[in-house]
Amino acid sequence: MQIQNIDTISDFVDEIGLFEEKNIYIVNGNKGIDKESLNNLRSSESNFIFHQLKEILRRNVVSDESNSFNKIFNLIICKIYDEDTKDGSNSPLEFQWKTTDSLENLEDRLLKLYKEGLKEYLNIEGKYAGRNDFAFIEVLDEASYQKNLGILREVVMLMESYKFKYNHKQQYLGDFFEDLLDTGYRQSRGQFFTPVPLTSFICNSLPIEKIIERKNEDSKIDFLPYAIDYASGSGHFITEIISVINK
Repeated sequence: MQIQNIDTISDFVDEIGLFEEKNIYIVNGNKGIDKESLNNLRSSESNFIFHQLKEILRRNVVSDESNSFNKIFNLIICKIYDEDTKDGSNSPLEFQWKTTDSLENLEDRLLKLYKEGLKEYLNIEGKYAGRNDFAFIEVLDEASYQKNLGILREVVMLMESYKFKYNHKQQYLGDFFEDLLDTGYRQSRGQFFTPVPLTSFICNSLPIEKIIERKNEDSKIDFLPYAIDYASGSGHFITEIISVINK
């Protein structure tokens, strides 16, 4: 069961399914989102989040989609790190809009998650990471700063109730990332990524099972094969290798 804080009901009734058993929303309540209450991404949610992100940008007259989707990737680092470091129902997630929040408090929490995530996952000391890493628009004065914080809150509220960290291949999360990359990079920079059927064929053609058997025979502690994608865009080679190894 999920309990989520929202400001108004009308924004969520049609899209998310207010009266489904696992989606219970309390307007202006005090219950927060914890790790156990997150919803797994399905195809419908993946498409919904992506198109709602684009709608948020259109409604707020954000013209630079490439920049905006870069900022969303920064938020995904925050989201994954938050899920990765929380335990069950006793630790409410920081990646959420709380009824006691101010916009500035939300931004401060995200900035802390972002710096810690950079250090944990990319070994980057994020001492120069700052508010521009969440700037969907150019911030020049107090008015534009507050407008950007409003956009930031909308994006967080859209993503907060869904699970982004999995210990298995999650096809719909991969689809979501590819949609972001398609808008943020391919359209503006002419990049083309290897199609999934081709990456799947290549990875399934590799002698993964024989490598594992040989490393086991040699009593190797790290018996799984190493895999390096030298030109990782959407990460299809990595996810397909994981799928083969799991199989």
